[in-house]
Amino acid sequence: VLGEDMAQIKAQAAAVGYPLMLKASWGGGGRGMRQVHAADDLEKLFERCQSEAALAFGQSAVYVEQYLPDVRHIEVQILGDGQGGVVHLWERDCSVQRQNQKLIEIAPSPAIPASTRDLLLRDALTMAQSENYRGLGTFEFLVDANKPERYFFIEANARLQVEHTVTEAITGLDLVALQLKVADGASLADLNLTEAPQAEGFAIQCRVNMETLSEKGFFKPTGGQITHYAPPTGFGVRVDGFAYRGYQTSTRYDSLLAKVITHSRSPVFASAVAKTQRAIADFQIEGFDTNLAFVKDLLNQPEFSNSTLLTGFVDTHLSEISARLTEAAAALSEKTALSEKTALSEKKSPEPKSALDIFLSLIHISEPTRQAEI
Repeated sequence: VLGEDMAQIKAQAAAVGYPLMLKASWGGGGRGMRQVHAADDLEKLFERCQSEAALAFGQSAVYVEQYLPDVRHIEVQILGDGQGGVVHLWERDCSVQRQNQKLIEIAPSPAIPASTRDLLLRDALTMAQSENYRGLGTFEFLVDANKPERYFFIEANARLQVEHTVTEAITGLDLVALQLKVADGASLADLNLTEAPQAEGFAIQCRVNMETLSEKGFFKPTGGQITHYAPPTGFGVRVDGFAYRGYQTSTRYDSLLAKVITHSRSPVFASAVAKTQRAIADFQIEGFDTNLAFVKDLLNQPEFSNSTLLTGFVDTHLSEISARLTEAAAALSEKTALSEKTALSEKKSPEPKSALDIFLSLIHISEPTRQAEI
């Protein structure tokens, strides 16, 4: 429900009921978005949303949406040629979020039933066909985790998404190239895409951001000059980024530093998880802190591996995650200090003589004695 002024918002909120969500009409990426639990909080949160939306998107309009607990964020990738042809390129699970911003994306979703997937794909295609859609587009839904047959359409993004990489991995398609070809007049028939390609295995994308989680559970921005940058490599591992050794970051841009994309052809989701865990563990960035440790912790949680992690998981477990990261950092610091102390001690101690050194020293000592006897 759209709203421009407080009177409208109050009426719409009363109709929707609490708790509810306020969202920027022209927004995205979690900006201009607030959860409202009671009517007493509505006015101040409405003003904050408007202010943030105007600053980020140049438009202050917001809308009211029913708040849904225990949901998965599922989006369907669409490609249309504007000539009546529309095809889906499967779905992505974007449920791993922090503060309403996507952090880890998976394609296809390892969690939703096949029947729900069919319904989401059908509805996304129907909406795209009704508009004779041209180009790439993402149709996004919230799926009730307890009743997956119950779902809600939330928005359509008429652009390439940050997480398009996982779709490319499971389909083998270059979405950027397809988008340009369609814009140049190609039809889906010209592109041999009148039907959805087969999805192979699972792909996972992790966003590496210039931020850290504080002991109090708040995300703090970081930045500076990169002194060491070594992204992971290997079969089925892709890193999209712009950083390099010596790069100086800027606060004028988004905190996203790199995207780590892994793909496993296995139909078993655990194989993709294991590959992603290795890739994140191998990523080396020095010069300032990033969220690599935070992402690593999430990947190691059983809720991620068994696909029960929902949109609210991170925000409700921030204190636990922060405590684990603080403990791990302290242990690493102690281990590093011990290693440095041991190295310093070994440097001060004289190196033991080899057998050859001992033999030569004996020869040198016994030479005068031998001459005296002669």
